[in-house]
Amino acid sequence: MGEVVNGEMQLNELGQVINARWQRLPFHFPNLQLDAFVVMPNHVHGILNLTDPPCRGAALDLDSEIPTDPLYSNATPNPDRLSEPGVAFGEKPLHSVQNDLPNAAPLPPRLVSGSVGAIVLNFKSVTTRSCNRIRRSPGGLIWQRNYYEHIIRNEESLHRIRQYIHHNPLSWQQDQLYSAHPLK
Repeated sequence: MGEVVNGEMQLNELGQVINARWQRLPFHFPNLQLDAFVVMPNHVHGILNLTDPPCRGAALDLDSEIPTDPLYSNATPNPDRLSEPGVAFGEKPLHSVQNDLPNAAPLPPRLVSGSVGAIVLNFKSVTTRSCNRIRRSPGGLIWQRNYYEHIIRNEESLHRIRQYIHHNPLSWQQDQLYSAHPLK
């Protein structure tokens, strides 16, 4: 997804796709506001803020064209929305593995549309399809199964997690997910 150079993440083409898809999430999930986010060489971290309770219904498909507007890919969260606690999300992708499984999974019967689980499932499915098109590897996996989530309950925790996400590239070589071989 790129590499860390002098403490800064330099996104490759796959990393740019993943970043752009993340920035598109609020267009497809109206109850979602984004907060801190970083794409790392072999994983991502982000904070999701659900503004309304999720509701039952079909998942929205994020598989639409990535905007070409250069301002869009550098979008930043609305500062007025950064003061609310949310859900921290972390994901470690797998290296390319071929299989016969479809990339886009339908929502499991008990998964509520607009919930953190539905948002993450949709994000992972769409980014997998997009990256596989670029890599010409249909059926390839890029994400591990499941994800880590943590409910952020107060401002102190929110601040600490934002700092962790922001500083993740600076401490990359000491990270437990460090790999000298990033996802390509």
